[in-house]
Amino acid sequence: MPLVSLSENGMLFWSAPEEQETLDLLGPLCADSIRLIEESWDLSLPRHIRVYVMTHWSHLTFHAASWPLRVLYALTLPLWYRNVRKMWVYVAGLTMRYRGGPAVGIKPIRLWETREDSLGRRIFYPLGTDTLRLHNIVCHELTHAYTAHLRLPLWLNEGMAMITVDRFLERDTVRHSTLQHLRANPYTNQPADYAMLAQMPEDYIVYAYVHGYWVTRYLFEAYPDLLPRLLAKRRSPKAIDVELARSLGTSPKTVWKEMNMRVLTYFADLEENKDASREPMIA
Repeated sequence: MPLVSLSENGMLFWSAPEEQETLDLLGPLCADSIRLIEESWDLSLPRHIRVYVMTHWSHLTFHAASWPLRVLYALTLPLWYRNVRKMWVYVAGLTMRYRGGPAVGIKPIRLWETREDSLGRRIFYPLGTDTLRLHNIVCHELTHAYTAHLRLPLWLNEGMAMITVDRFLERDTVRHSTLQHLRANPYTNQPADYAMLAQMPEDYIVYAYVHGYWVTRYLFEAYPDLLPRLLAKRRSPKAIDVELARSLGTSPKTVWKEMNMRVLTYFADLEENKDASREPMIA
């Protein structure tokens, strides 16, 4: 399918001609998200960022890649095709890291009606309008684009993106009742990573995302100087654990075994109230 491009705000937009309606919305939505992300995390806009209105997983995977990488993807397709197809059903947006710059894929609004959203319903408060939902997806994925060069672990990468959406809406977006997942798993040896997601059943995927959100939110509120240090340069997951342990006054070997109980203690009032107090909107 032919693609047309539009350059705006230092970003390159790609879309099939029939997706013009979604494409027209992306420029202003990206501009709003950029301001919020830079204000929240003191990060700079990545160079050569590309945004796709994607109607098929191959648009982002192949079109955004260099020719050598396209050849490699084609040769190894049998090894990863099944996992990509599985994740495609769930996602409304996707960000991939390439040497030439990050690529962000956003599904057009018309595809949301057929998207399986059981994961989202379990994690987030009810959705608002389609425009609000699109803005939140754009904000979430652009946050990933800003941090792509850091190669953050899943818990921090997803936690930051969801907190950024919280700040946009000026309200909580993740259900308070999801804290029960942390209570059901009080001692976690290590958080999940992205390589594990496609192999996980839905319950474990939900846990991975809500765990990342609540841990990151806890650190954001209780240790405001910690996250800026973690984002200042690329660190290995092990080095991040060392920095976490130093800030929390514990050992790198036990920091994750202690983390859930620390988070639950900090958010005890929210867990007690759960979802009874309000039903914010999320996209």
